[in-house]
Amino acid sequence: MVDETLPFSLIEIRLPKSSEKTPEAAAQLFASFSSLPKRNLFSFKPPVSISFEIVCVEQLIHFLIVCPKDWQSYVESQVSAQYPESIMSILPKDYLKGYLPNMTPFAGQMVLSSHFYLPLRTFKDLTETDLLSSLLGIMSKAGPTDFMVCQILIAQAGKWQDFAQGLIDRGIPSIEEGKVLPYPQAKKITEKIGSGGFWTGIRLITNSELSLKSLANSFSSYQSDVNSLRLKEPWPLEKTKFIESVKNRTFAFVPANQVLNLNELASLWHPPVLALADIKNISWTQAAMSEPPTNLPTALDTDDADKKEINFFARTEHKNKIATFGI
Repeated sequence: MVDETLPFSLIEIRLPKSSEKTPEAAAQLFASFSSLPKRNLFSFKPPVSISFEIVCVEQLIHFLIVCPKDWQSYVESQVSAQYPESIMSILPKDYLKGYLPNMTPFAGQMVLSSHFYLPLRTFKDLTETDLLSSLLGIMSKAGPTDFMVCQILIAQAGKWQDFAQGLIDRGIPSIEEGKVLPYPQAKKITEKIGSGGFWTGIRLITNSELSLKSLANSFSSYQSDVNSLRLKEPWPLEKTKFIESVKNRTFAFVPANQVLNLNELASLWHPPVLALADIKNISWTQAAMSEPPTNLPTALDTDDADKKEINFFARTEHKNKIATFGI
């Protein structure tokens, strides 16, 4: 039974190991959320957001999207559009609420070390290496009691591209009167604003300090020559509120001007594919060899009376969901 008290849906996404999708598909997935509502300037309500999560629990790595319940159908349709071979499952309960009360959490967030309009390294810069392999490599070596979470929260960012373009257009005043010099790093700024982006928070939660530091260090793979990500831990008096914001998927404590573009986001989160197949302990699905018949008797589409006449004995993908079927 799904916990009806949750204000959001937790969607797990699994792909077959044979999938040859690239992070470009994830960039298109992120682009499809450009319709997220803008935050009212005079509202104290948190912005409508979607969370992309990588979770390692009981030595298995899961990929999730957590979204408001009224966005669930749209999110599922966009995942299916970019990853038609994927299988999606709705988690009945929030794993964070289940594990956090039973452990001493260590938490922090990854923040940009320089201006938001300067880019990180992305999959566009490295075609033969998946940048996500560094973080997944840490998670794949987790012990039986280890708990690790990487949460990437996105919301509308406003007119961030206009601000960055304005820097290029204005340039730098020269010491010679009337002259203007080109803005330094203008080429890099143009690269960053070349695609859409979102206000972004990147949170980490583990049950050991060593795991937190290891996960944070894995983000060095995204360091470019102009920007990088560094770990920022909450002050002791703020830690409880910070962890609550992670559990509730709200934007509290996220730097106000932290914007990542589509390529940066797709480099930080995308469902595992063939390029990551050698990393152990990832939750995959089996490659589908053929489509099940459209009239397959499943527990989802059968009323109580007919269920008594069917012997349910296996599970498969049916209409893009895991369903129990029988004869």
